[in-house]
Amino acid sequence: MSILLLLVRILLVAALYAFIGWTVYTIWIEVYRKQEMRLKQTAPTITIKYTDDLGEKIQYINHPVAVVGREQDCDVFIANRSVSSRQCRLSYHQNQWWCEDLNSTNGTFLNKDLLKQPAVLMSGDQITLGNIDLLIQIEKTI
Repeated sequence: MSILLLLVRILLVAALYAFIGWTVYTIWIEVYRKQEMRLKQTAPTITIKYTDDLGEKIQYINHPVAVVGREQDCDVFIANRSVSSRQCRLSYHQNQWWCEDLNSTNGTFLNKDLLKQPAVLMSGDQITLGNIDLLIQIEKTI
């Protein structure tokens, strides 16, 4: 009788560990799927129109982070001395495009208001960097 009781206890403990293992595995799979979906999510294309010392330009950004500035390696290169080397950052998160000043010398203005903290961008917004105006158009998502 005691051997039968021991076997029942062992089976119950094994069932408990199997249940805990299955629960952890299920949660892990769900987290992994959400992470995969987040990585596959692409930012809607943002179109930037401006005129700098090199002429009129149109640039398209469809990756989640873009740095705007006078440095050649910036995602949006603006050839103008009034623009800081790394003026501002455009980033896509929380299903919105955001603009953030990167401690630029002359400041970054969104629709003529000085950016003191990151702000959400909308189609038709104007970002002013030094004496350069960027017109923003955001592709509509379906």
